[in-house]
Amino acid sequence: MSGSTTAYEIQPGVIDINAGRRTITLTVENRGDRAVQVGSHYHFFEVNAGLTFDRRAAWGMHLAIPSGLAVRFEPGDEKDVEFVEFGGRRIIHGFAGLVEGALDDPEVRDRAFAAIDGFVATANTLPEDAATADALPGKSGADRAAASDAAGATDTAADGTTDGTTATDTTDGAEGSDGRD
Repeated sequence: MSGSTTAYEIQPGVIDINAGRRTITLTVENRGDRAVQVGSHYHFFEVNAGLTFDRRAAWGMHLAIPSGLAVRFEPGDEKDVEFVEFGGRRIIHGFAGLVEGALDDPEVRDRAFAAIDGFVATANTLPEDAATADALPGKSGADRAAASDAAGATDTAADGTTDGTTATDTTDGAEGSDGRD
């Protein structure tokens, strides 16, 4: 591989990456106690339980953004987001484990729809009195832990997560960051 180069020829014009695919726009709100970032090809039906939106309408959809990008939802954020249907064979595995099969299979869909309410109930949500920006959790681990405790979160791991996942440092090295921003 050393010494080899690959050249890409780019022509002027517009490339419509979602030509012929169904798109929808949904309002998404982060009622969780921490920021949620969703990648371009994540099956949105299965995203973090702290995000509130019409999950059934998002069945078979991912964010309508270029590959490799993401949308971030801070606690309390509400925004309109555009989605596009998956192409190809439309078989989903992994993510939150709610689908595990073909998106166009009615049995797979019915099983996932039956499980979604229980999945959403696992959310670490903000306390009901967090109606103002001042009440939102801060950036410190102590502030986040206090917000999680107030929301009734349980089983806090050593890294501060409450959902069995491991916090990953995705910061840009900014001073004062706890690595979960």
